[in-house]
Amino acid sequence: MKNGKKINILYIIDELMGGGGTENHIYILASGLDKKKFTASICYFHGDERENGFIEHGRGLGIEMIGLPVDRIYSVEALRQAWRLRKIIKERDIDIVQTFHFKSDTYGALVSKLTGRKVISSRRDMGDLKKRRQIFLNKIANRWISRHIMVCDAVGKRFHEMEGIPDDSMVTLYNGVDLSRFSPVKRRRERVEALGISEGDFIVGTVASFRPEKAYHILFQAIKEVSGSIDNLKVLALGDGPTRIENQDWCRANGLDGIVKFMGHIDEIEECVPLMDVFCLVPNKNEGFSNSILEAMAMGKPVIATNVGGNAEAVVHGETGFIIPPNDPQALAKLILKLYTDRETRLKMGKKARERAEEVFPLKLMVKKHEDLYEEVSNGTGKRIKER
Repeated sequence: MKNGKKINILYIIDELMGGGGTENHIYILASGLDKKKFTASICYFHGDERENGFIEHGRGLGIEMIGLPVDRIYSVEALRQAWRLRKIIKERDIDIVQTFHFKSDTYGALVSKLTGRKVISSRRDMGDLKKRRQIFLNKIANRWISRHIMVCDAVGKRFHEMEGIPDDSMVTLYNGVDLSRFSPVKRRRERVEALGISEGDFIVGTVASFRPEKAYHILFQAIKEVSGSIDNLKVLALGDGPTRIENQDWCRANGLDGIVKFMGHIDEIEECVPLMDVFCLVPNKNEGFSNSILEAMAMGKPVIATNVGGNAEAVVHGETGFIIPPNDPQALAKLILKLYTDRETRLKMGKKARERAEEVFPLKLMVKKHEDLYEEVSNGTGKRIKER
């Protein structure tokens, strides 16, 4: 608190359409902050306004949701909405504005700074998909930002190199996982039967959007390679997106139609991850710090992940799982076979994964670290929060 007054936070994000890790992260923060010390609102430039949609879900959590339509930040309409955003910040006596994604980090940061508020930028991926123009504008906007939250050290290193963000402006705050929701449980028999799998099947699973950078084709190439060695192999792919159809077609053409089950987007992934023996996530670029990996670890699953973004900061190689190079289906296939044949190692890694999630990545710790940062920035004491 600042002089006995609550610290008012406004989160600004480019879009809230549901299903994304950043979107859920904002909801967790806005609803999880200590209500005696903080108030939190969310402003979005584009969102799912349908009845019972993602925006309504936020309101159901008790969060004030503010729609502010902004398409192109260079337009006359953007100037008009900038005046409205300025008014929102002043009327709600906002102390800190936290921004997520390009429009928010530039347009949103500028308007917020012009009102005299402190701005925190949250960087949650490696920036591999940014255009040169966006990088240039981010470099300009960074001078208006008080602190930069990096979701992992790898992201911090990248943005230091790419945008020249100074080290003393950055703080690494890892994602957290709900240890009560995501906990080790036995396979539910009814769920096993509903999916058409058997108790004795060896199940490889993943949770990721179907986008090019998620490199599903690498996973499926590895599965094709091991399919002749694992008679009871099944794959659960949880997610949806633009590359799903082409991956389904590839699996069908390569004889994996009866092995790979495309589940689509599922909110209650805690009902499906317990079915998995091994969890895989194999992006080839842009990955920040995967919530899916943390959730699998919390549920006691060994993880095989590519050395992209913060994956190697979550998974301890050889202890809670394995880290492999990106775009290497042979390395992935080799380790899937290893964990298939070595049940003792598989179970031991799963147990260690849960212990690491409990020690390093509990959700409450993540929220507390953000609260400490907000108090530091609001009070302007110069006191640095403990990052680890």
